[in-house]
Amino acid sequence: MCEILETEQLYEQLLDVLLRSDDKYLLHQYTDLLSEKYPEQLLQIYREIVEKQAESTGGRKHYYQIVEELRIMKSIIGGDKVVDEIIKKWKIQYRNRSAMMDELNRA
Repeated sequence: MCEILETEQLYEQLLDVLLRSDDKYLLHQYTDLLSEKYPEQLLQIYREIVEKQAESTGGRKHYYQIVEELRIMKSIIGGDKVVDEIIKKWKIQYRNRSAMMDELNRA
């Protein structure tokens, strides 16, 4: 369905599908296409994803994946500011997670 929406250049409907989906693969697939037109909406989707991921503890690989999402966010217009806010908040909220702090410092 998303491919049809892309082909028909129905970008608003495509964004709506991404907003209702929990599929990170779809989000990653269409981020570049939609990032100029809908940066705020995409950043909100990514923010919800990383916030949810950060709630659970994990190993270094888990935190690396979160940082990868943050890097994608930085590539979206206005993403630098949003990512900086998130990292600042997390450095206080999750200060006892040393592996997470190491990975965030690399972001």
